[in-house]
Amino acid sequence: HLMKYYFAVIFPLVFLLGNCLSFSLFPLARSVKVATAPAGARVEVFDERELIAEFTTPGRFYLFKDRNVTMIISKDGYRTETADVRFKYSPVRAFVTAITGYACLMVPAGVDLLTGAIRVPTKQVHTIELQPLKEGEREIHIDVRLERDDLITVSTDAK
Repeated sequence: HLMKYYFAVIFPLVFLLGNCLSFSLFPLARSVKVATAPAGARVEVFDERELIAEFTTPGRFYLFKDRNVTMIISKDGYRTETADVRFKYSPVRAFVTAITGYACLMVPAGVDLLTGAIRVPTKQVHTIELQPLKEGEREIHIDVRLERDDLITVSTDAK
């Protein structure tokens, strides 16, 4: 009796959802490459103040969600730069989703639309030219945090 249920409900569901981009690791993993001139800069990737990736240029990171993120690129002796990773709808992914969706009762298309699998970064390669600090110039980094509703902390790396 359980086998009958498996084939009647579970197997068709797995077949339908198996055609979703959302359940395929390769199409869903979004790769963003970052290069700097000069190379060797530190890249920190933040999703709403949460550090989600850190590496040295040239390098890359992968996003599994279509959330907009911010990169902070820094190197001693150079000005710190920021760059945003934004997303757009991919016509190729939308076409693949529509074709597989049409063949499978539009279930994969609905899942892919809800999960954001048809969105890709607007730029997959970021090339950033770092500007050297002028003689005597230095950067001061200030971090402001809301610790509790009534406590704000401010810290700096100034010496």
